[in-house]
Amino acid sequence: MSVKMLTPTFLASYCNIWEPREAPDGKMKYSCSMVFSKDADISGLRKAAETAAEQVFGKKWKTIKNFSMPFRDGDEERGDDAHYENAIFMNASAAANRQPGIVDQKRQPLFDQDDVYSGCICRAQVNFFGFG
Repeated sequence: MSVKMLTPTFLASYCNIWEPREAPDGKMKYSCSMVFSKDADISGLRKAAETAAEQVFGKKWKTIKNFSMPFRDGDEERGDDAHYENAIFMNASAAANRQPGIVDQKRQPLFDQDDVYSGCICRAQVNFFGFG
């Protein structure tokens, strides 16, 4: 099961949404790092991630040692990159056979790679999955 959620606006970074790239695990994936200001309200995203974790692990997910949520502190983990200053980020990915749909504000499909790229301000519909 998954929990679907629309994100607030974010800065797209390491945006590989037009062509899949090889991930560290050797699999081909589409991916994007979503960089949110620390001032952004991501409470809905946090709740969706918690719900997805609970669907797989039950209420005990909170007690699992080294359990990892997708939200990371840009200052702590990417302090050398100004784009991640005062930010929370999460990485999203999809298998190579599941290219994300890319649309404009009117939900019209985009086909030109110059329309969406690293550095763009975007919103995305994401699916949170619990896995272990």
